[in-house]
Amino acid sequence: MGSQEDYELLMEKAFKGESLPVRESATRWLGKFGERAVEPLSVLVKDKFPRVRSSAVEALADTSSVRAIPVLQAVLGNESEDGRIRALAMRKLYSLGKVQSKQE
Repeated sequence: MGSQEDYELLMEKAFKGESLPVRESATRWLGKFGERAVEPLSVLVKDKFPRVRSSAVEALADTSSVRAIPVLQAVLGNESEDGRIRALAMRKLYSLGKVQSKQE
């Protein structure tokens, strides 16, 4: 993993995969490419399929990029988003130290 060919293959599968499980898996693996994956993942968090959106949230946290933080915050603040995906975004932000505890 890590070559431009790998990245391009995952991008193709994430956006145009032949099945939902392929799209979901490719989306999740994009996070391993760090900074360069933030932009496409910020599109995938708005996908029509919840499993792809969930994978994109997971992958954004895996990028370890500060550019992923506002995208995750937007997911968390989107009241029309599935509650499980919003909760996942909150956990990922919390693990990155970007959500303040209510007790603080």
